[in-house]
Amino acid sequence: MISELDTLFHHLQRRMVESGEWEKILLQLRHQLSDAGWLDSTRAKTLEHGHRMEQSSFRELLDGTRTRTQDVPEAVKLQVVTLIRSFIDKQFE
Repeated sequence: MISELDTLFHHLQRRMVESGEWEKILLQLRHQLSDAGWLDSTRAKTLEHGHRMEQSSFRELLDGTRTRTQDVPEAVKLQVVTLIRSFIDKQFE
């Protein structure tokens, strides 16, 4: 059974995608992560890990990259959350 909160979440998510706002937020996120050096650092660490593996496994590399999300600078996280909150606030004005 889908809760009202789940329904609201899916509705807002659909609006965000259809309006193009999600794409704008992703682009902003990519730029900020690049400017902070996070993308280059994560790419280098993943390549290094892949070269050390005896047999490359996409799943293992992906899992290793997911753990690096903890290293995302707080300022970047805050900016993305602010953009999402701003979109949600506009939906309820």
